[in-house]
Amino acid sequence: MLRGFVESAVTQSLHHLRQLKDQRRAIIQPRLTEEEKRLNQWFRRWGARIEEQLNNLPPEGKRATRLRNRLEEMERYLHDREENWKNTHLRATDEPTTRLVPAIKGAR
Repeated sequence: MLRGFVESAVTQSLHHLRQLKDQRRAIIQPRLTEEEKRLNQWFRRWGARIEEQLNNLPPEGKRATRLRNRLEEMERYLHDREENWKNTHLRATDEPTTRLVPAIKGAR
């Protein structure tokens, strides 16, 4: 009999967590989309300026090297935002984790 209660509790917990995930995604998605759009526009705008400057410089010059390094830093920044910011703070996992806390009288 106890086994049926445990299975039911786990099922209900997982269902509830999936509902919360969907609600959170619906709230966060517009802000996330706007931030991604802003970052991509920033990268395209500055990347185009850097590429334009690089076209007018000798490839082995110090300034060209600095500009290429800056472009690489910008790409790393975008990648870092994707991996360490968006996925960590704004994305819920598809499969929730739940812990069953025994609430039956006498369980220790």
